[in-house]
Amino acid sequence: MEKIDDCTMIRHTKIINSYKIYLILSMAFFVVLFLPHRATGQIRAGVGYLKMLSGAREAGVFGTLSGALDYTYSFYANPGATGFLREWQWSVTYTNWISDVYNASFLYGRKIRTPLSRWSRFVIGVNYLGIPEFNNTSQTSDLVSGNNLLIAAGIGQPLTFITDNLSIGANLKYYKSKLAQFEADAMIYDVGLLYRTPRYNIGILGLGLFDYIIFSTGLSLNNQGSPMTFISEETPLPKTFRAGASINIGIHHGMQISLGTDYREFRDEKGFYTFGSEISWRQIVSLRMGYSWENNLLGHFIFGGGIRLDDQIINNKIFGRNNALRLDLATNQTNDFFASPYHGTITHHPLGPERFRLLEPTYGQIINADSVNLRWELTRDPDLYDEVQYLLVVDKDSSKLAQAVEIIELNQDKLLLFLTDTLLFISQPIAESELSINELEAGDYFWAVIAYDKDNHFRCAEMDGKPITKFHVTVPIPQVINIDFKFSPWITEDDTQGVLRLDITNIGDRVVENFMFSIYDSTKVHRNGQYPPDSIMTIKRLLGKQAIPEIQPGDTITIELDWLTERHGLHEISTEISRINQRKKIFHRYSEDFYTIPKGIFTTRETVIVQKQFYITYDLPYVGKIFFDSNSAVVKEKYVSNWFIEQPLALFTKRLNANPEITISLQGTINPESDSGDGNLAFQRAMAVKASFSKLGVDASRIKIKPVKIERYGRRLPRNQDDARWVLEDRRYVEITTDKKWEKQLFEPLVKTYISKQDSALLFNSNIIGFVPLLKGSIKLQSGELRDSLSIQNELTINSLNKKIAWQLDSNSHHEWLQKRAEYSLTLTDTLSREFLVRPKETFLNMEISGNIRRYYILANFNKTTPYYSFYYPDLVKIIPSLLKNPKTRVHFHGHGCATGTEWINNKLSKQRADTLQLNFLKYLSKIDTNLYNDVNERLDTPCGFGEYLPLQIIDNEGKVATLGNNNTPLGRILNRRIIVYFYDTPIFKIDCDRIDQVDEEFISKIRKRDFF
Repeated sequence: MEKIDDCTMIRHTKIINSYKIYLILSMAFFVVLFLPHRATGQIRAGVGYLKMLSGAREAGVFGTLSGALDYTYSFYANPGATGFLREWQWSVTYTNWISDVYNASFLYGRKIRTPLSRWSRFVIGVNYLGIPEFNNTSQTSDLVSGNNLLIAAGIGQPLTFITDNLSIGANLKYYKSKLAQFEADAMIYDVGLLYRTPRYNIGILGLGLFDYIIFSTGLSLNNQGSPMTFISEETPLPKTFRAGASINIGIHHGMQISLGTDYREFRDEKGFYTFGSEISWRQIVSLRMGYSWENNLLGHFIFGGGIRLDDQIINNKIFGRNNALRLDLATNQTNDFFASPYHGTITHHPLGPERFRLLEPTYGQIINADSVNLRWELTRDPDLYDEVQYLLVVDKDSSKLAQAVEIIELNQDKLLLFLTDTLLFISQPIAESELSINELEAGDYFWAVIAYDKDNHFRCAEMDGKPITKFHVTVPIPQVINIDFKFSPWITEDDTQGVLRLDITNIGDRVVENFMFSIYDSTKVHRNGQYPPDSIMTIKRLLGKQAIPEIQPGDTITIELDWLTERHGLHEISTEISRINQRKKIFHRYSEDFYTIPKGIFTTRETVIVQKQFYITYDLPYVGKIFFDSNSAVVKEKYVSNWFIEQPLALFTKRLNANPEITISLQGTINPESDSGDGNLAFQRAMAVKASFSKLGVDASRIKIKPVKIERYGRRLPRNQDDARWVLEDRRYVEITTDKKWEKQLFEPLVKTYISKQDSALLFNSNIIGFVPLLKGSIKLQSGELRDSLSIQNELTINSLNKKIAWQLDSNSHHEWLQKRAEYSLTLTDTLSREFLVRPKETFLNMEISGNIRRYYILANFNKTTPYYSFYYPDLVKIIPSLLKNPKTRVHFHGHGCATGTEWINNKLSKQRADTLQLNFLKYLSKIDTNLYNDVNERLDTPCGFGEYLPLQIIDNEGKVATLGNNNTPLGRILNRRIIVYFYDTPIFKIDCDRIDQVDEEFISKIRKRDFF
């Protein structure tokens, strides 16, 4: 082994000592920068100094500040905390890290007002880290040193538009680092968000030790910006994500505990958690402990404590009234490499309510009302468990308020005693930030608002820098100057008289508010013209009361009120004006007299029968035969244009034109016994009928001519000369035929209706009574363009209309009102020229059908009971249901015959026709409609046969008779061979089958006598 001399040993010892110093300084620099600072090979984030936080109190909880409340330096961890800092504070901190590496910092912050918020906070901080000179090159090089400078400015803003408990903040930082001849700088920014819950009262859960609990949580992004460049290599910033939560539990004058945890993650490093706790008594004495799960050379634990000296412990002249001075210390746990770092902080901050302002009324504002709403800003106390109340003082003597403000400045303890002993207009505590004062008298009022907390720290609100402001109250004088009665124009049964209009003016110099008027009604003269007894006269009935709307000085308003009374007569309407809630004090009275209006009813029924009608309807039969004279082919005039009812050919033409799909056939006949011609005469007769149709407008193409027909009697002519002549006449004709499906359209009966009418009066019931005499009146009736009126002046008594009024409408226009809904009204005018109306009502001017007779004619074949056409039954089925809607309607089948043959034969045949048709028709009904069959069957009278005694006649509504069934003509005889289905709903028109000779005479007599009405 080589021998080592003393010099070598000394040299080695110096080298070892130099390495020790280098190792210590290097490790200290690692602590500061977390990574070795080298000009080359930089691949991870550096600038470890940006990971460090200032403040001994903050260090005592190991920087667990992301969700913490009321920590001065917490804005470095979470800029959102700036919004919850105290009104102002300043703080200085000194930290001795390892060897001679030290850290000094200063912070100042305060509340500022911005155009958007009065809760904004700003803070500015300066941090300096110094590294002493060192040399690790055995003195071959010069000594070197290093330092780090961080200047930070932050702003925080509670997001009051969302909630007062949420704050956002941001920091802008300038950082400069220097080591030997190397240096670099950077601009850095942080952003953060912090939320705290309201303070919850935990009651029995506090176990008698704690009253309140507050939760808070926050997150932030720190050290954001561009990398720093040392020489030529970039060093990324230690960008940091922080998130944390905190629980604060305690009582203001007792135990207070804060527990928090943070999660931090630096760029290029694994995230870790920290834990911090603080326990204190009234914030006077505090103990802290923190723990970090981060692997570092300084250990996992840190401990600290503090003391707060406030104005209740030490004379406040030392650090100011309502302020406190906090001294905090902290040290890391002992480790194997370095002496434990220690931290010390002095902080000065306020304790009482924050500065706030008076809002309204503004200084010297004129209040044009007897009430005022005083408003001021809310303030807050910075201590977590303290609370603020407000003391409002108002008085006309400003010196009293000035004395109270002076006491706050000199000796706050005497303030409450002074306010108790001094008589003020208002001196009361209030929890809100506004108070309405009512019933103010005129004059100047001075007011101030004092905020105070549980420790009796007082703070006066200010307006323009002054704690006392004033407002002026003016005087209103409301008066009623006029009352008008706008009478209701409507005559009704209720108590409404009309509207009372009151003119109220303000002759004062202040806006009228908080006044009300009351209006009363008392009867002076009754309906009978007598004055009421004094006991009744003095009774005033309250009609209503109402707050008077705002009236400017010199202005007049009009108020309307409904007047209701059931007493007719002369009334006195009086008014009183009083202040609200001071009913006994009447400011003004006024009265006037008015007459009531007529009251009552005027009406008629909803439906009025103004005309009765009786209907006689004939369903007249038609047959497609045109008869000719002997040896003639001339169509007789009665078939074309001259007959009592519509001529057959003219009617057939109309129906053919309405149904263009119908074609007809004409077959001419001759009778050799009475015609001397041959078949050509029959053809000529058919052509004559065709020519008549063409002349009437029927297209010739729709008419076919069938082969002629020879109509021989074939037997011995009857002995009776008339019968013999009639038999021959019946065989000289042209028969018109068509397809079975068109027979109804061409040959159906023609409906002929006669109406008898009887007009009735329109009857009104009236019971209208007034007090003032009535002068004139009229009734008006209107329906669309129809109008009529009736003067009722003669029906009026002195002051009433109390009778029935019958109005017979003009007979010339009576029919125009039928089946219409008409509006009627009544107009009355009294001797005061007041016009009144009954509200228009409606009535339906109806027509009543007193009776309805219908005769449906069914032609029968000669000497048979069968109908001439097959459409009769279906046609009857269509008209019967409407007739049977009347439960009184009866059905009677009558059989008839022509005069050909003997009377006995015709009587027998007519009865057979009635019986057979009724039987066959019922069978037909039973097959198609059982209900209709049953209804008809229940209303049937016994069928009658009238033989040849009742030729077919039409009897109109006046009793005039027209005979269609002339037995001397072949057409008349065809019409007489018939069955009548007789419908009637009036018992007087029931036909007695045993009085054949009187049937038509009685019918005509009843029509003429109008017995059906």
